[in-house]
Amino acid sequence: MTFCRATTVASLLFLFLVCGTLSGQSPYSVSLINPEMTKNAKAVVRFSEQKLTISSPSSASLEVTKAVTIMNETGRLESIYFGIDDKFITYHFDNLVIFDKEGKKVKDFGSFHLEPLITFAGSTLYSDVRYKSLDPDYRTYPFTAEISYTVDLRGFFYLPDWVIGEDYNISTEKARLTVETPAEYKLCFLEQNMPSEVTTGTDKGKSTYEWKVENDKAREKEPYALDIEQLCPTVFLAPGNFEIAKWRGSSATWRDFGKFLADLNQGRNILPANVTEKIKELSAQNPDTTALIRKLYALMQEKTRYVSVQIGIGGWQPIEAQEVEEKSYGDCKALSNYMKALLDAAGIKSHYAVIMAGEDAPDLRHSFPSNQFNHAILCVPGSPDTIWLECTSQRIPFNYLGSFTDDRFALLITDDGGRLVRTRKYGSEENRLTRKAIVTIDQTGNGKISVKTEYSSYFYDQMLPVLLSDFEDQKRTLSESVSIPGLTLVGFKISQPDKEKPLICEELNITTKGYASRMSDRMILPLNLMNKVSKLPALNTGRDSEVLLRREKLMIDTVIYKLPAGYTLSSTLNPVNLDSPFGSYDTNIEFSGNELIYIRRQMIRKGRFKVDDYPALIDYNNRVATADMVKIVLKRE
Repeated sequence: MTFCRATTVASLLFLFLVCGTLSGQSPYSVSLINPEMTKNAKAVVRFSEQKLTISSPSSASLEVTKAVTIMNETGRLESIYFGIDDKFITYHFDNLVIFDKEGKKVKDFGSFHLEPLITFAGSTLYSDVRYKSLDPDYRTYPFTAEISYTVDLRGFFYLPDWVIGEDYNISTEKARLTVETPAEYKLCFLEQNMPSEVTTGTDKGKSTYEWKVENDKAREKEPYALDIEQLCPTVFLAPGNFEIAKWRGSSATWRDFGKFLADLNQGRNILPANVTEKIKELSAQNPDTTALIRKLYALMQEKTRYVSVQIGIGGWQPIEAQEVEEKSYGDCKALSNYMKALLDAAGIKSHYAVIMAGEDAPDLRHSFPSNQFNHAILCVPGSPDTIWLECTSQRIPFNYLGSFTDDRFALLITDDGGRLVRTRKYGSEENRLTRKAIVTIDQTGNGKISVKTEYSSYFYDQMLPVLLSDFEDQKRTLSESVSIPGLTLVGFKISQPDKEKPLICEELNITTKGYASRMSDRMILPLNLMNKVSKLPALNTGRDSEVLLRREKLMIDTVIYKLPAGYTLSSTLNPVNLDSPFGSYDTNIEFSGNELIYIRRQMIRKGRFKVDDYPALIDYNNRVATADMVKIVLKRE
């Protein structure tokens, strides 16, 4: 490729200002923005210039200058400066200037000194991270914020990615990334959705890489869409060779990156002698390997609790197992390493593993070795089944990962370096919601309802926070989540009958006014009590994202209606049977004596579908939604 020497931040800003001056208006005048760029936009990036200079495997700096027009209150966050300082990163605030809609300067914070703030959030025990922020507190929309700052990196093993429009409803007029390295330095990068490839060159012992994006329109959040990071123009960066706190490593292969993490963990799995002897005794008492692993996992859960530790390289290196034994706490790295130490003492092979956690985490870019992880778990390889252990929860069942880390790539840290493996996938028979309700309707249409629901696997994950909350929070959550007209929650019980299984049971006692509507000698009764699908909006414009259904799920509802004396069916309903690539749905109605039984079964299939498949999903979803609104007419004899 041909090389065009990158201009400096100052020259880009100069060109931007000249264009505005030639038009006779301030370059930050909102009237200069192409209307296509303001469509659906809460903010418009007028220009963004980033220059990353890598001086050595342990030293780099990033210069950032950008101007963002804030269109309304929802985009105001884009006008706020955020910075972070720790042992390896220092942010230097340069300036923040506010311009009104005509492009006139109204605020200038150039000489403003930012005091670092120490904040320990949630379960963080201690941290050396210091936060800096500056809110211009300007709310006369639209306005433009010009922000400039630099970042010094003193040791690193990952680099900041360049993401255009990394949030919904943000458009970008002009953006450029320049990376400068020593000529012999290996920079790893992966381009995604870029309008053009990198321009590279070498001059005076320096290698330069340059990317540009122009007129990238705002994206709206779409139902069943990919993660926005997968939709935006993006350049992922990684250092070929790196050094942090005198630890050296490479991102050339997953094996190499795993070796770096193995070096960080080396020698940190030593337990006190008395603990090792205790484990040997347990081993003798539990000859079955799986039973012994289960026992040691239970001991770890009983003894430890999760806290976050972010000191120096401690954000990536686990606390020593002996310290966890003494203090009975640790973060995900420390607790996974401690559990590994317990298994080591029992002579059971296991592997520390890093993973990108989160229910909606994006897929790992397996062709691009780099740090794509935010969590640590433990893998115990076995035949026929591998055991996975989540070590940060005192409640999660043995060998259960759940939606936090299921069905995705993890990097096993083995004696031979890193190796990618996929965690367990939970199918529709495991991700299951089963509900049985008995509804007694009186002569006025009011009802008394008792409901028993079992939440398994994925649904267990959704209910676990409710189970662990206090009585008043449980009552409020349940009252708000059950959408039955005229509802009064009389009583409830939430439990996990077997701590070894990801299953939560919920029992509800409800009264409702006017559930069935009376019309003369007839009564209109809705059949679907609690599990209704909403219709998807019609597709008025083109869709950007492929369709993603992340998990298989199965929901079965059985509702038994006890009808008031003297009423019988006035109308009949045929069963509904729908099937599609996205899932299946069927209902059945039975009538006997004064009982009407409604059974609904909905299965969602996992899959990634083409953009052109979305209208078919709308059609299927809306047919389900229509079927869910079914009502039956009862007539008084």
